[in-house]
Amino acid sequence: MNAANWLKRAGAAALAAGAMVVIVFLSWVPWRGPEGDRSELRVSWRIPAPSLRHCRPPTEAELEGVPGHMRPSEICNEETVAFHLTLLIGGDTLRAGPTRLTGRRARTLAVYERFPIPAGSHALEVSFVPASSPGLDAASPQMDSVRALGTTMSTRVVAAPGHVVLVTRGDSGRLVVSSTGPGR
Repeated sequence: MNAANWLKRAGAAALAAGAMVVIVFLSWVPWRGPEGDRSELRVSWRIPAPSLRHCRPPTEAELEGVPGHMRPSEICNEETVAFHLTLLIGGDTLRAGPTRLTGRRARTLAVYERFPIPAGSHALEVSFVPASSPGLDAASPQMDSVRALGTTMSTRVVAAPGHVVLVTRGDSGRLVVSSTGPGR
């Protein structure tokens, strides 16, 4: 290897090392957003997307032309159940509406939303319940397991300036609140 190539490689390595030192240094510098006197409320959790299965016997027209060994004993459709999320802080509605399922055959229902809130003590109410739908049979035995995924919470939270109040589902499936240091 000649001297010119060696100098280029050594210069590139020194530049990369210098950039790494700067990045590490900047990661330790505390940073506050432009609204340092405000806090943030985050709601975040994932659950398996609940669905209801509707089965019926096939009609003669559906069985016509189908070989005997391939005839289904029943035809089933699955309907994914949407959930309604309501967030109130100090009596003011931050959000009230259905949660979205991503994709046509979503396997999980994910909730992740962020809301700026003033620092201080607040009454917080969260409701996450199955949304009513004309196609859903509320008396169906399957609805009991769907209703069990719903949860509500009413509590008081203290949000320090620049901190994040996180609402998530605990191991038991109930909503829990935790507060973290300055939001990043």
